[in-house]
Amino acid sequence: MLKQVQHDECRMAGVKRQETNNTNLKRMFDYNKIATNYDQWYKTPLGKQIDVWEKNLFRLHLEKLQTKQLLEIGAGTGHWTEFFAKNGFSVTGIDIAEKMIAQAKQKNIPNAQFEITSAESLPYGDEQIENIVAVTSLEFIENQEKAVSEIFRVLKPGGYFIVGGLNAQASLQKSRQSDPVFKDARFFTPKSLFQLLEKFGTPTVEGCVYMPNPQAELKEIINTENIAPINLLNIYGNFLVGSVKKRKP
Repeated sequence: MLKQVQHDECRMAGVKRQETNNTNLKRMFDYNKIATNYDQWYKTPLGKQIDVWEKNLFRLHLEKLQTKQLLEIGAGTGHWTEFFAKNGFSVTGIDIAEKMIAQAKQKNIPNAQFEITSAESLPYGDEQIENIVAVTSLEFIENQEKAVSEIFRVLKPGGYFIVGGLNAQASLQKSRQSDPVFKDARFFTPKSLFQLLEKFGTPTVEGCVYMPNPQAELKEIINTENIAPINLLNIYGNFLVGSVKKRKP
């Protein structure tokens, strides 16, 4: 294991800095094209099982947070927003895909609000956000470095940044190379995610969803995950979770 791996009310205690020109926002894939059907995968037997594994691991990292306010980068249809809200968090979810955000708003998730905003130009003051999460979103942002720089700028010292990312070393990612949704994505490795988070402090990075044969029957996939040693999950698991507490000056 690599170690050490919340409009008016001042916008989550932040100060709105500048209106974003949404017409100039870019992403590697236009998620507006699949907004209506995006959540369908989570209703399949495999999607349901993977969702459980991913959320179980992510929940362990959420337990580190000392406050219950979150800014969610790339909230999409609100699938993960709903999970955060059910775990007691007040969430502001942002995304540049208007149709995805429209889907999220239709869910009427308690203690959640959504905004069309770019992670590359966050409309919050310096060190104003208590905690930030990004789940399978940084991989699809045009200027990932700028987004991470903005996240660092707005995150309070002592606040947490948690990333859920897709692992480039996993067999499932290798099988997605011709998929238009994934083909231009910048997947992480355990090492690259660790290095990205090191700017903030001392990270923890872990993995889950080990699928050496993505085409296997669900029963075999479940058995493989259940018996896989931790080091294999952390290196080759399809889903990586990295968390870091922003160091204080």
